Amino acid sequence: MEDMRNEKESIPELPESSTESLDRAEASNKELEELQNESTIGENLKINMKALAKRAETYELEKFKKNHMLILNHMHVNGCESRIGTEKDVEALKITFEKYGFEVDIRNDRTHTEIQGILKELSKKDFTDYGCVAVAVLTHGAEQGLIRAKDKTYNESEIIKHFKVDLRPTLVTKPKIVIIQACRGEEEIETVTVFKEKGKTKKDFDDKNKEKPYTLPVEADMLVCHSSYFGKPSLRDDKNGSWFIQSICRKIEELAATHDFESIMVEVKRQVAIDHCEVERNTTTDQIEINKQMPVITSTLIRKLYLRKYGEPPVLVRDYIPPLTPQISQCPCFIDHFDYMKTCLSYYLDEHPGDNAAQSLYDMVKVFDDRPEYNEIKKEMLKDISDHLRSDRAREYQFQKFVHFFNSGQFTN
Repeated sequence: MEDMRNEKESIPELPESSTESLDRAEASNKELEELQNESTIGENLKINMKALAKRAETYELEKFKKNHMLILNHMHVNGCESRIGTEKDVEALKITFEKYGFEVDIRNDRTHTEIQGILKELSKKDFTDYGCVAVAVLTHGAEQGLIRAKDKTYNESEIIKHFKVDLRPTLVTKPKIVIIQACRGEEEIETVTVFKEKGKTKKDFDDKNKEKPYTLPVEADMLVCHSSYFGKPSLRDDKNGSWFIQSICRKIEELAATHDFESIMVEVKRQVAIDHCEVERNTTTDQIEINKQMPVITSTLIRKLYLRKYGEPPVLVRDYIPPLTPQISQCPCFIDHFDYMKTCLSYYLDEHPGDNAAQSLYDMVKVFDDRPEYNEIKKEMLKDISDHLRSDRAREYQFQKFVHFFNSGQFTN
């Protein structure tokens, strides 16, 4: 499909010289020293007066009037293909998160130096009155956590380190979300076919009612969301945006009223992994390939994160959350296989435009949309397409031996 793009780098970056490496290390040490001095000066002033109570089960966003989201968006990266469609992701993120009181700050096509300055200023911000902080990075990427600024490659850890709370006390007990839409390598995407059967404290308060101090690891309260698995590419549609970001925004819209953010991300992972695929022909091997994507979520959240507007009723944490998948008899893999065989039929017709029977089958299957009343018809049509593509008439079809056929509810080669 011409409109699909992955987020891998087009040109490898030249190896860094020892001098550049030393300069970067010295700059990093200088920054750390500055932050440590900053934390020591006025130490009593820089504490989180609105930290959550020790036994709080949620992050209580409903108690905070505002949240913050920074979007580092890269349409144009030096030496790489333009990321057409990323503007759709920016728009979706802005609309979705503004509904929950997020101040959305969009920065486009910034250099590495500019990004470091933006992050440094953000980490100095007093977040006492904020409920949640999020950063979304939309760019090209590579292995080992490398992502692209406009001018050079840097590691995603350079973003995450700005939100560790040992030097940023107003972020203590605040959830920090990092969303990264970028490739994580160029490894081949492997797939498998799944089979399935049918305030201030007054001195006269009672001590036992006063919140006691407690300790937390500095890495707590962080959620990092990657669009793809280690070493694998991510996919983006030129017209509609990336699978991952668009799915996040849709699922938040559908489920935020009843489900916490991590539960929503499970649904995002399932939708991207199951419902999305790109079928294309490998011009080198002449084989039909199915491109898939598996998002990865890394979490140190220690409470439930519900997206809530200021003043909304608090969420009562339940021990049981009902399953989100509807109870239906129709197997999802059957529907997926119908779409797959329809694509195979299209490729067959490209090679055999004179096969009128195949053309008639293709004309019929094109009229069926996703409504459930078409499921039984699709099942019959799936069998008819399979029978035709493995018939003697289609013996010369060069991809016949690679097609996964369907017969009486079973998949065969």
